[in-house]
Amino acid sequence: MAYDPSIVNSYFRKREEHLITFRSGSARTQIDYFLIRANSQRWCQDCKVLPSECLTTQHRLLVLDLDIQGAIRRKRKDRVYKMKWSNLSGENARKLSEKIKREGKWKLEGDLNRIWEEMAECIRRSAREVLGVTRKGSARMKGAWWWSEEVKGKVEAKQEQFKALMESRTEEEVEARKGQYRIAKKEAKRAVTVAKNNAYERLY
Repeated sequence: MAYDPSIVNSYFRKREEHLITFRSGSARTQIDYFLIRANSQRWCQDCKVLPSECLTTQHRLLVLDLDIQGAIRRKRKDRVYKMKWSNLSGENARKLSEKIKREGKWKLEGDLNRIWEEMAECIRRSAREVLGVTRKGSARMKGAWWWSEEVKGKVEAKQEQFKALMESRTEEEVEARKGQYRIAKKEAKRAVTVAKNNAYERLY
């Protein structure tokens, strides 16, 4: 129930000979299954038993055809965040400009590479604090039918901890915020799991 799987064998209409996976004398049974997440059903092309192929004396081979072209994604690196550049307008644009002018080290002295890195970090930090950031894929749970006020509160608390972590400057503050964010993240995941289990328990 936690992963919301579906039985692929039930998707396709087949003759009985292409459904039976175990045969012993007069006993003919379908005991082998493919499980796949509901959001991956579109990849399934066909699922059937090959009567002429046997894994053992009584078990027949069950085959699943998948079309996963375009479904493979690059593994997301840790701490990959997206800046909310859509907020760069009006009052936010003025605040960002003033913050960069105030905190930036504009004196061109010393190594050029070091000066560039310091200014780039100042711009990134100021943009995070003024415009905010979001993590890719973090909004996929929105609109779920099992969503509740408790889950919403836990998720909002996790987002607040994440925002505080992004606004941290010193290493000590970052380490402290990391611990608080991990705790809030675990609580949010636990609340989501409980809500889903309760919802599916009512259904079944």
